This record gives sequence, structure tokens and C-alpha cells, in this order.
Amino acid sequence: MTTPEPRRIGIAEGASQALIDAMVDQCHGGLANAHLTTWFAEPARGERRITVDQTNTSVVVGERAVVKWLNHPTPGRHPAPERLQLLAQAAYRYTPRPWGLLEDDAGALLAIVTSFVPGAIDGWEWGPELVRSLARQETTMAQALAPMLRIGELVAGMHEVFAEAGVEKASTALVHAWYDAAVAALDAAQVGMASLVGESGDETVLLRSLAERARLQLRALRESAGTPLMVIHGDLHLGQILRATPSANGTPTEEFMIIDFDGNPVLPLPQRLATQPAALDVAGMLCSIDHIGRVVMYRTPEHDPGLVQEWMRRAEESFMNGYLDNLHRPELLDEEIIPALRVQQECREYLYAAQHLPHWRYVPHAALPALLDQLNDPSPRHTNPRNGHN
Repeated sequence: MTTPEPRRIGIAEGASQALIDAMVDQCHGGLANAHLTTWFAEPARGERRITVDQTNTSVVVGERAVVKWLNHPTPGRHPAPERLQLLAQAAYRYTPRPWGLLEDDAGALLAIVTSFVPGAIDGWEWGPELVRSLARQETTMAQALAPMLRIGELVAGMHEVFAEAGVEKASTALVHAWYDAAVAALDAAQVGMASLVGESGDETVLLRSLAERARLQLRALRESAGTPLMVIHGDLHLGQILRATPSANGTPTEEFMIIDFDGNPVLPLPQRLATQPAALDVAGMLCSIDHIGRVVMYRTPEHDPGLVQEWMRRAEESFMNGYLDNLHRPELLDEEIIPALRVQQECREYLYAAQHLPHWRYVPHAALPALLDQLNDPSPRHTNPRNGHN
């Protein structure tokens, strides 16, 4: 017996325009629709689809709004509405302005509407180019680190907004489940690599040799009862950071924005809806900074790998300094579990490669051993003496 595919909706031409029109009417009292939530709207005319491959279908309306239609809506709660509502209510500026949501009669989220950011590109595009620019000596190290410091500030602000919805404590049963899931991911990564490259393949052999060290790091999850739990982004990495370069009075300015509050799409919906540690977002960002460097070294080996590795190390520190300096509620972050969450993420990267993108395996193949070596290094990392965090 096969599991039926989730229903896929088709997006008719004109549907996005009609949705924007309904939101504008609702803002002015012209439409009463219990399934349309509107925080902001303004007139916009003309549709164009974003043609890149996406889990969902996005349509730009009038170069002012983006309507993201969920291709596989499911009844019940969805992670994005709560997160977007918290950000909208707090007037959080560092995400494209939330306009509203469309839900059907069963409560399934059909569409999310946000402001369109002209000329914006995500971190998987601007990140490698930033590092290559440094390697070509077109950018100084300070310039190449500044975005990571700034992103740390924005993530801290986002977490403080989300914490207003409440903070809980992780139970012993929950952290034991975290540990079991992380070990299962490690085991599945080994099976996945063996299936992909064979029992004697380089990735399989290396992962098998690292498994015991990885399990030792994962133990921190099992011992983390009491870790603060709250609403978080849930799938935070540099690909979720837009860089916009608008021009004010002819002078280019740069700003970063956090996007995509749907949670990790590979996780079951209950997990995506659950409160989680702020450390999970931090670990995801640190992993992605490392991955940007791995991509640059792999795709452009002519660049000095020592300089790229220096950027990776210092970029992680810059992100953490930006985050910790701007987290006015330091009790929200359990730094002790960040290493374990990073190890877990690298195991998931192996799984992603095995199941979806075999070529990607070069990233965790380089990242996991380097991470484990770093974690065995007794020298302090990611400390912030100004705030006393360790």
C-alpha cells in the first residue's frame, strides 16, 4: 500500500492579482473573508512568476508583493503564520514586510504574501562571491566579515521577538528523544553513503571512522534537560538571508533580510510546529558559514584555501559576536548544545546528498571531520568577553 501524495494545487493565471485585490479591499473594509488575514496591503498590478525551481510557487505582483503559493497545502496549523504574525506585530524590519495569509475552509495555509525586494539575492549566491572577492583581494577581511556580524545582530533581534510568545524548558523525555533522533540521523547517513558510493567508498569509510567521535558530541543533547524552548526560524542558514542593495539618493546601501519561516521542510509538521532551542538556528547558521567556504574551495580551487579557512573561522566568530552582543536575554541561548546540533546538521547534509543531491556530499565530507577536530581543540571559540558569554 502506497502513501498518497499530498494534494498539489494549480495556480491559475490572475489568481495572485485577485488575492492582492482582495487584500486591498479588506484593508479598506470592502471584503469580509474569515480565511484572509491582512496586516498590510497596497494596490499592485501585473503578474510574473519566479521561474527558479522551488518547493512552492511564487508570483510577483506589480513589483510590490510576492505571493508564495504552497504547492502541497495540508489542513491544520502551519509554522509560518505564527512567526509572521509575531514579526508583523513587533514591526520587525529585517524581513520582507508581511502582507497577509490565505487559508482554506479546513484551515490549510494556501498562500503567504510579503513585500517584494527588488534586486535581492540569497546567501548561496552572495556568500560565495563575497569570499571569492576576498580571495581576489578585491575586498578586505574586515569587509568580508561585516555581513556575518550584521546577520548575527538580526538573528538575535528575531529571537527576542519570538521569545515574546513564551519560553518553556525541555523535559528529560524530550532531550532523550533529541539524542535518539540525532544518533538515528548519524546511522542513516552511514547507510545512505554506503548505498550511494559503496561500502568501500571514501565517504562511507570516513563517516564510519568518525561515527564514535560524532556520538560523543551528540551526548550533549541527552544531557540538556532545561534548555529553553521557544518559537524559532527552524531552517536558518545563509540561503535564507537576502541581501538587498537599494539606492537612496543615488548612494547604494546594503541591507540583509531573513526569509522563509516555514520550518525545515524535511521534518514532520509536528516537529516544525514545536518550540525548539534558539541554539538550533545558531547552529544552522554556523554550519552554513562553513559550507560557503567549502563551496568556494571546491569550485574555485585556485583561491588560497588558507585564506578561505581563515574567513570561515573568523566569520563564525563574527556571527556569534553580533548575536551575543545583541541578545538582551542571554538566557534564551544554550551554547552548550550548539556543537551537538552542528554535528547533527552535518549528518543531515550527508542524508540530503544521499537522497536528493549526490554531488553535495563533498560538503559534509569536508565539514564533519574539520568540525570534530575543532571541537576537540581545547582553545576557546565563539566567546564574547564583553558580555561574558562562554
